Order: sequence, then C-alpha cells, then structure tokens
Amino acid sequence: MQKHPYGFAFLLSLNPRTPDTYVDKGDAALLLNRDLVRFSLVREGKRVRARILEVLERGTQTVYGQLLARPSPHIVTPTGDVLAVVGKVPCPSGNWVIARIKEYPSKRNEALVEIEEVFGEKPRPSDDPIIAVAVLGLPNEFPLSVKLEARRPPPDDDDSREDLTSLPFVTIDGEDAKDFDDAIHVKSQSGETAWVLSVAIADVSHYVRPGTALDEQARLRSTSVYFPGHCIPMLPEALSNDLCSLIPDQERLVLVAEMHFDRFGASRHARFFSAKIRSRARLTYTEVHKFFNHESVPRLEPIKDALNHARSLYKKMRERRTERGALDFDFPEIKFQINAAGVPESVAVAPRYESHQLIEEFMVAANSCVAERLKDYPALFRVHESPDPDKLGDLNELLKTLGISKRLTGFAHADIAPLLEIKNPLLHRAILRMQRQARYRFEPLGHFGLALPDYLHFTSPIRRYPDLHNHRLLKEVLRGLKARNAETEDNSTYDLGIETSDKERRAMEAERFVVKRKTCWYMMKHVGEEFDALVSDLNNNGIALTLPNGIEGYIPGEFEYDEKKMRIKIGGEILRWGSPIRVQLVRVDLELGRLEFHLL
Repeated sequence: MQKHPYGFAFLLSLNPRTPDTYVDKGDAALLLNRDLVRFSLVREGKRVRARILEVLERGTQTVYGQLLARPSPHIVTPTGDVLAVVGKVPCPSGNWVIARIKEYPSKRNEALVEIEEVFGEKPRPSDDPIIAVAVLGLPNEFPLSVKLEARRPPPDDDDSREDLTSLPFVTIDGEDAKDFDDAIHVKSQSGETAWVLSVAIADVSHYVRPGTALDEQARLRSTSVYFPGHCIPMLPEALSNDLCSLIPDQERLVLVAEMHFDRFGASRHARFFSAKIRSRARLTYTEVHKFFNHESVPRLEPIKDALNHARSLYKKMRERRTERGALDFDFPEIKFQINAAGVPESVAVAPRYESHQLIEEFMVAANSCVAERLKDYPALFRVHESPDPDKLGDLNELLKTLGISKRLTGFAHADIAPLLEIKNPLLHRAILRMQRQARYRFEPLGHFGLALPDYLHFTSPIRRYPDLHNHRLLKEVLRGLKARNAETEDNSTYDLGIETSDKERRAMEAERFVVKRKTCWYMMKHVGEEFDALVSDLNNNGIALTLPNGIEGYIPGEFEYDEKKMRIKIGGEILRWGSPIRVQLVRVDLELGRLEFHLL
C-alpha cells in the first residue's frame, strides 16, 4: 500500500510484471502505508481498480502526525489518516508527534495510538531522520549485545588467505564517504593479458557469521540508509567504519576478484580468493579527476602509473559497454550542504566525473564475473527485466512530441541506448519510468539496464545484505560446494530475495522522504522568488517542473491535457515535456514534501 494525501492509494505489486493498481478511498480507509495485502482486480468501464481481499501484514507500527485535541484527542497524519489517542496526552493541540499504533482500524473500530515523542508546533530540520525512522519503521539503534559482538572479531582462520599487502591498492570514493568497501589495483603487461584488474572487497563475511546477533541485525536492516548529513548503517560503526573499512595503512581482510583483460578490454578469465591488503591511499573522485585532467595532485605521484593503467583499461571497457548497449541515464544528483542543526545551507547538482564512471565500471565487472561463477548456485542475483512492451507507444509519442524522428519497434538495447546519448533529461526520465524495478532473485534472469546476462551485487557487503550473502556463497564454492540443480527452487534464497528487495524499497522511500523535507527547508527562504524551469510532466491536474539545480515542483490547476499530442494549451501557449517556463514559488508544504509554483 502507498497512500495518497487525498485518501486513495496505490498497490505496488510484489510481482514486477503487475503495474501499480489504484485503490479507491473506501478500500484505502482501513489501510496504512506499507500494509501487505491480497487483492483482486475489478474493471469499471475503462478503469481497473484493486479490491482488497485481506490484510496479510501490517507495514506501519508508528505514525507521524499532528495532534488535534478537539472534540477528542486524535492524530492526523500527512497522508490523511485519523487515529484516536489513548492514554496520557503529553502536549497541547497543534503539536507534531510520533505515536505507536495500539489497535489497527477495522470496520467496527477506529485506529488507536499512544504518543511516544513530541516535536512541538514546528518540527526542526534535525528531526527529519527521526521522523523518517518512525514513518518507514526503520531499525535505528543497535542492541548493546550486537555492539559488543562487533568489537570482538573472530580470529582469522582462513589458511588459504593470500598476502597482497605489498600491492599498491587504493580506494576511490566521495569526499564524505566513511565506509570503504572496495579497493582497486591495475597492472599492465604484454601478452594475451594486457591488464590485470584486482578488485578487493571487505571480507565482511569473516566478521558477520550466520546465526549470530550481528547477522540477525544485518538481515533485519538489509541495507544502510543514507540521508543528507546522516546515515543509518547496516552494521555497527566498529565494523562499518573501522574493522571492515579499507582504511589506508591498515591491514584488512578482503575477498578479491582478479580479472584478466585483453588489449580490447574483453574479460579473458577471472579467479577469486581471500586475501589481506594494506590500502596505500584514500583517494577522492575529485582528486582523481584533477589527475586525469593533468592538474597537479602531488600526493598521487607515487601511484600515477597504476592510475594511468586503470584509466587505459577503463576506456576499453567503456567501449565494450557501449557496444553491448548498456543504458546510461543522465540525471542530476542533488547534493545538500547540511550544518550541525540539520539545516541545508546550499544545494547544487553534484559533478559527475570520469573517475566516478571508472569505479562503477570496475565494480560492474567484478559483480558480473562473480555472477558468472555463481550462476549454478543459490546466489541472490540482481535482476532487471526488459520494459513492458505496452509502453512502447507512449515512448514513440514522446519522441514525436520532442521532435525526434526515430521510432521504435521494440525495447532493444540497440534502439534505446542511442536515445540516451541525446542530452535531454526529460527523455531520460521518461525512459527510466518505463523500466521495471530491479530486484533480488534466486535465479539469474539477466540485467536489462546493464545489458548483461548474469549479474549480482558483490562489491558492497558493508552496506547491503545481498552482497554479504553472495560473499558467503562464493567462499563455500571456493571450498568445493557442488552446483545445485538449476531447476530446483531454493526457497530460503527465494524468500531472502523478496525480503531484501522490499527493504531496499523501504530505504529508498525513506531517503526520498528526507530529501523532500530538506528541499522544503531550503526553499522556504525563496518563497516569492522567480525561477526558470523545464516542464517534466503534464496531466489534467497539474504541471511538474524541474529547476536548473535539480529541485522539482509542480503547478496545480485544471488543465486540458491532450493525451495524444502530450501537451497542454494555456491561452495561446502550448506546453510540452521539456518546454522552458518562468515560474514563481508560492507555497512550501513541508509535511507533504511539495513545492507549489505559479506559472508566469
């Protein structure tokens, strides 16, 4: 369930082949966000809606809303739910609070809640992560037993571990990164193998053993959650920021994917093994970008040859990526500068350098090689299926609207990839919306976006549980685990795929929730100001827009939307996707995370 502030809702199916389904106000009234339900489809003329048959699992335990004391104490959430307060009321009417649900709504009884935390009449920016934790039901604090277990690492009992501490491995991450999962080393040589790329990944599986309290907490969280200026880690900081993190000049335990490439950038073979390394340097994308642009970065001089080898290999790998038709979306990433009080002081589109793409390409190579090795075992594969063919007509209409002559007969990589070379973020956004959501699954069904037959996640075990699962499995395979019958479904891995996919979506929803609030806090001081913008979507009820810094908003109203021509006529002006407009910010709704503009 995903509820709308106006009372209706949408069901997000666990089957990626089933589209989101509308739920009317009547059926949605007794449900809360993230409830897991069984439903059937009901056709009403041209419209299809969901009829709720059964609530299988409640997805909300705590709610965030405003206390209203008259005629009796109750809480109204931003999504329009009304819940009666039982027990002591610790604050006056008008305060924003977090409350725990004591009884869920039914046809006979209203929902009952008990207030747990009070934020006052005006929540503060520093409250945003706390509210997100409550709204999305995120695990936050680690139990003391788990923290203590994290500080008592088991001894290294792996006799096969190789000593690579003499090799100049380096990490390359963003300036604000705190955990370092991966380090790289590239050497160039003559012969059939032109380059050897070694990707060393923190050996989290050594520290987090199955059946332990640590493992239970890691699986409960399934992923780290990243907010602007704040992180809820999957593992305690004793591991995530220290023992498992590939900190410079510290000996660390790793799993290594050693990949051999020919002079054309094609992978010839790979081997996998446990090792220990000592990272030479913690580099940033900005530093490496400057180095690649021949700017002076004195501290990179000792490792300049390795960096140049890495760049040469990357360029060949990039050519092969283009040849196979991998999809490269061009979206601005908004970066906030957050002060100690949680206030966003500035916002800008984050730069994207060749150094970012180099690390991404190396990680994709490692993930792909491990997926190939584990394809006959119960791994958690990263599956991304091809788009729904029914959406092809919409894409062709959009191409026509944007003045692009090309028409598609199918969703082939060779057709879509060239469209993404057109530097139009609105076209990129439309194509992205047509993609199915990637998920974790026990069988390798391929990755459409990357144009790879086998793919999984292996390179981020500090922050993703599927990577940790795949580390454990690879170790078993290296010790001689026999392949399974590929047609035999592994139920435990099947269930883990559903569980981790769901928790990934929960984390993404929480991150979007906080980003929207930070955007609102930032834009509050700009109410009344005028901006240039681009139209990013259109319908009968409003116009969505994007500002140059990546911030999104909307213009409410009743418009005559021409669905066939994908345009709106306002007076003598025609607006389409991508039309430049001039707007004024007139309202900021913090609780709904919305910016309302007026068309000038």
